[in-house]
Amino acid sequence: MAVVESIEYPFVAVEIQEQAEKPSLDFETNQLISFDPALSTGVLSASVGLSSSKKLFGNYSNEFKYEFSKDGNSYYKLNEPLWLSEGNCLGFYLLGDLTENEIGFEVKGVAQDKSETAELVSVGNLNFFGWEYKEKEFNMQPSRRYKLTGFYVRQAEGELNAKGNFFMDNLHNYNELLNSVSTIKSADIQVYPNPAHEWIYINIPDGNSGCMLQLYTLDGHLIKSSEGVRINVSEVLNGMYILKIKTKTTLTSQVVQIRHY
Repeated sequence: MAVVESIEYPFVAVEIQEQAEKPSLDFETNQLISFDPALSTGVLSASVGLSSSKKLFGNYSNEFKYEFSKDGNSYYKLNEPLWLSEGNCLGFYLLGDLTENEIGFEVKGVAQDKSETAELVSVGNLNFFGWEYKEKEFNMQPSRRYKLTGFYVRQAEGELNAKGNFFMDNLHNYNELLNSVSTIKSADIQVYPNPAHEWIYINIPDGNSGCMLQLYTLDGHLIKSSEGVRINVSEVLNGMYILKIKTKTTLTSQVVQIRHY
């Protein structure tokens, strides 16, 4: 099988410093989130704290612990709600705990008369191990302002789901889902490694010929392009980016993490 060599386009490292996307929450501060027993049920114990041993960015992530009795639902509140001014999408990094328990977040819409409506948005379950980026849309009405108020874990059936602990790092608010696909399914595209620190490679089902890879910041700045099946990210700052993959017949994008150890 023929190997398509990469052609690197000019790249200026200083531009990345200026364009690095800051998260809406970076989880570097203690007491940012706390367990709320008043909004929880069937919980024997639960807590939130800083973790320096398992993190992706900065010095800390947040570690969430829980132990259920039966039909548990643990709620973790933001001690200061986060106003969502950038759009109706939330994305954040999770390190799962291999349970089937559901994780999600709560947003509240505030009307002009100060009345509030709450929405619980499921992100999926925690049945994975290793860092993954999760994102989800929530309903937004033009007449309301929206704020993120907390996260929840809902117990699934089975003894193995009675307790666990997971980690959360950088959270972003934006106006369009990043893992958007126009003509082929995300599951059919291989982007690896992710996180990456030197090279990102791709493999797509309709062949690799004529590929163009473009790396963007979250706010839409193009910082690097490459023809072929790989792109060098050794000089890109740690963070979350959008990798757009163009071929003769397809166009898709995926979220990638750059992490230098």
